[in-house]
Amino acid sequence: MTRAGLDQPDGADTLYAGEGNDVLHIATDDVALGGGGEDEFNVHISQFVSGKPVPLIADFELTEDKIVITYDPAVMSNTTITYTSVENGLLVNVGGVSVLKLEGSYTEAQVSSRVSIVEENSTLVTT
Repeated sequence: MTRAGLDQPDGADTLYAGEGNDVLHIATDDVALGGGGEDEFNVHISQFVSGKPVPLIADFELTEDKIVITYDPAVMSNTTITYTSVENGLLVNVGGVSVLKLEGSYTEAQVSSRVSIVEENSTLVTT
């Protein structure tokens, strides 16, 4: 199942995929819950709105889920991924800008192998 957080007028969506292997497309101010199964959370940086909270993944499963970050190379040249521990979570940063928060107790070592970055309109995802 594929779900996209693009339908609420204020930009904030809550996506719950339920059981099964799902693909969730999340943007600024969205909250995503993949439920059971191998879920893929797609974060589209080009859809971010300045001044709004980054998307939140509330139930990331280290052994099953993965994150794919999509960026526009015409807008962003620094695609270095870093991580920042914060209260109740871990921020995922691209080029020094926070793009996603994982709720829970995670470390960079646990999460980094589950995060990929890809150019928009590209079919190759690197891990």
